[in-house]
Amino acid sequence: MASTNGFYNVQDTQYAGGAKGDGKTDDTAAIQAAINAACAAVNAESASVGGLVFFPTGTYVTSAPLVVQNPSGGSPGGVQGPGVVLYGGGPFANDGGAGSGTGTFTPGTAGGVTSTFDGGATIQPSSSWAAGSAATPAAILFDGHTNGAIAMCEAYRLRVDGGNAGTTAMAGFAIYGAASACSIRGCSVVRLYSANSTGIDVLASGSSAPDGTTLESCLLQFIGGVGVSGLFGDATISRVHTQQTGKAGFEISGNSGTAGQGGNVRLTDCRGDLSATSSGFHVQVPCGAYLGMVQLNNCSTQRNNEYGFHVEANSNNKFCPVYLSNCVAQGDGIQSGNSAGYRFDGPVLASLANCAVHVNTTDVAAGAPSYAIITDNDAIAAPVGLIVQGGFFNAASATWAQLLSAPQMSVVDTLVYAGGPWSQSRVPTHATSL
Repeated sequence: MASTNGFYNVQDTQYAGGAKGDGKTDDTAAIQAAINAACAAVNAESASVGGLVFFPTGTYVTSAPLVVQNPSGGSPGGVQGPGVVLYGGGPFANDGGAGSGTGTFTPGTAGGVTSTFDGGATIQPSSSWAAGSAATPAAILFDGHTNGAIAMCEAYRLRVDGGNAGTTAMAGFAIYGAASACSIRGCSVVRLYSANSTGIDVLASGSSAPDGTTLESCLLQFIGGVGVSGLFGDATISRVHTQQTGKAGFEISGNSGTAGQGGNVRLTDCRGDLSATSSGFHVQVPCGAYLGMVQLNNCSTQRNNEYGFHVEANSNNKFCPVYLSNCVAQGDGIQSGNSAGYRFDGPVLASLANCAVHVNTTDVAAGAPSYAIITDNDAIAAPVGLIVQGGFFNAASATWAQLLSAPQMSVVDTLVYAGGPWSQSRVPTHATSL
């Protein structure tokens, strides 16, 4: 049943009896009925408002994905106005700050995490949760594949807590296929224990991939796989914090094989912390119409197992630039061996302006990272260039890795300090070349 004012309360009894939000009742059918009504209204040719699906404060148990399909944003076949918004009542699920929680997180297991999260509207997949016929397993899915393109859909102030689903592989949120200008804001995903789980996943479907995605003020914590993963094109990611992930905090890729996709990805004020096996940010540089144009501004990392920032270009994406400004890697590379704050592989051109690397022996007794910057040809080719201007690069062993391939051309004008944590009794060196 369509609403005359574009407002759909999932607890309204007209939607399969209404969702209870009591943390016990399976609310899947009621919530999906409200979503379907909103989608149908947005698709009506006469629709002048978007569909706001409202979740009052509560815990909504689900046994299958909640799917938004085919809201074209005002009229069939075109984006004319707002799409469907899934809106959670109560306080913000997250403000982009530090995560909460105590205990040790081991990816692939459901034990060892005892955490308290703030109130609001929580989606809680149950122990019987199954993806069924959904296009991809996700607690909340914006599906631009099954029934056609979707546009301008949004999730706002919602939390996904996968603790009861055990090690079921899923994403907290997924944006899939031909999805244009979809957003996830003020949301959090916690306790997805499977090593194949992802906090937020952006996926292509055949020749179609999401475009214009916005992720803002989100917290992703205790994720067994990747915090944020996607084939991004023209995406904006700001104030997103990944913490205690099994794999990379951010896995940024390009869909260069799809027309009009790839590149122009901007990350601002993001944090990638405490990856158990990988890096805070792993950027596989996409080549799009603007040579990739991956930009990271004011981003930081802390205590990741491998690298703070790992940037690489494969054989199909040559001479692709990435720009980092005011980014800081702290105490990364806690594994033994050649660890670094920044690693650049393959034919990539990297520019670092006012960036930094710090050894953190308060958290890591052995001192990390071993190097501030490592470069490698990755069995393809050496980096095309490395431009380092300003900033302060500290490392436990040496500032620049000595045994790996140096860039073909580089400009360096920065301060460096090697040999351990910062000491007031020593003066950093002004480095002007590698």
